[in-house]
Amino acid sequence: MTHSLMLIDVLERRVLSDPDCPTFDGRPLSTLRADALRVASALRERELFGKPVLVALPAGVDYVTSLLGCLYAGAIVVPAYP
Repeated sequence: MTHSLMLIDVLERRVLSDPDCPTFDGRPLSTLRADALRVASALRERELFGKPVLVALPAGVDYVTSLLGCLYAGAIVVPAYP
């Protein structure tokens, strides 16, 4: 099992146990998950499974959402600061 799968597993378990748990920006955890799944869907449509994806965003909710979306899509996250 890879570390990224473990992170997604932890997120999934936490969403199941407490979907309204606030995230670092105050949104419910279930909202963060839904947004990450939308990113994952877009990446899958572009056939990026197993391929590197550059995440060049400032620290914040968009960065976290993109990072999690890459993990859900099975892409290789390449984090960078813009």
